[in-house]
Amino acid sequence: MTISGNTITDNYRGISLYSSSNNSIFGNNITSNFRGIFLCNSSGNTVHGNTMTDNAYDGICVHGAYNIISGNTITCNSYDGIGLHGAYNVIFGNTITNSNCDVIHLYDSVYNTIFHNNLINNPDQLRLSESSSTLDDGYPSGGNYWSDYTGIDEYSGLNQDELGSDGISDTPHVIDENNQDNYPLTAPIYVFDAGTWEGTRYFVDVVSDSMVSDFYFDPSKGPFLRFSVINPDVTSGFCRVTVPEGLLGASDVWTVKINDQTVTPNIMEEGENTYLYFTYGHGTKIVEIRGKEATPEFLIWIPILLILIVLAVAIVLYKRRLSKTPPY
Repeated sequence: MTISGNTITDNYRGISLYSSSNNSIFGNNITSNFRGIFLCNSSGNTVHGNTMTDNAYDGICVHGAYNIISGNTITCNSYDGIGLHGAYNVIFGNTITNSNCDVIHLYDSVYNTIFHNNLINNPDQLRLSESSSTLDDGYPSGGNYWSDYTGIDEYSGLNQDELGSDGISDTPHVIDENNQDNYPLTAPIYVFDAGTWEGTRYFVDVVSDSMVSDFYFDPSKGPFLRFSVINPDVTSGFCRVTVPEGLLGASDVWTVKINDQTVTPNIMEEGENTYLYFTYGHGTKIVEIRGKEATPEFLIWIPILLILIVLAVAIVLYKRRLSKTPPY
């Protein structure tokens, strides 16, 4: 079942699922209810890209396992941003701001994974009641952005053998003796949907102390992606961009331009991703990252080539048929 595209307001619960699995809840605007989304004894569901605002209790409450909570905007709810009771759930890519109590509250929960979330201006960024979970995605992918954590990024090199910056704090963010974010991000993370190709959905992550917007990627226009950064109130800014190799490849030859000026990034290849870190001066900038080939571009041309081949074969057969037809 899919629940999407709804505006839900002034109810006891905006959306409730009971003993329900393999559902998708996305693209809903859920405001001024008692609870935004409530999953009770429900597993294997996806909650993505919803907005939960001004609900009287919590934005999302999950009782279950193997659920994915991603890409939601959760703000100004009166209790928890996300409440979780269960195991093997994944919470990533959410922005949770200005909750009146806890941003994420785990109770009697283990083996959950929480990373790439923006946790901003909440009284309690994380509360763990008889719980422990993984709070990062390892290096160099990183953990979460905690607005109240003041760790700095000075000596942690992308190469691990060299000094340099990578958008990750040099020291872990310790929650308690059993829980810590080993690789806290030093700025908010922006997650952009770059498209779905051959059944695979690709995302480009940008960690930046600037405001990032206007993401653009169209493989038919060339092997590059582009976005804007705005940081008028500081003297300089940085970006750490994660590019999936299935989306854009460069064979170690990347070009990064900021307002048409080429800059030299720190580059790290790890697994199926390339990480590019670079800095720039204050103001409004256009960032372009160019590779050597946009992998989906070849996928776009496959149907066209097949059509051309079919047409060519049809023309040949038609001409042969005409040559064999006796004149009248």
